[in-house]
Amino acid sequence: MRTRSQGVRVALAYYAQLFRAQEVNKRMREKAAYACLALRRARVAEEIRLRKGTSTAEHLKLVVTVIEARQ
Repeated sequence: MRTRSQGVRVALAYYAQLFRAQEVNKRMREKAAYACLALRRARVAEEIRLRKGTSTAEHLKLVVTVIEARQ
């Protein structure tokens, strides 16, 4: 479980960095990274709803807890 959590953290950091890098307004870079996390959380939440009762849904619940810990 710890390995998966670490993998999620690495992926989130990577995508947040991409969002920061794409934002031309330096003052908005942190907001762009936050928006990335919010979009990821919303997408994962939707997948949990679609896959309710499966092992994938349980894995995605772990992903959401990692995302929420970063916010």
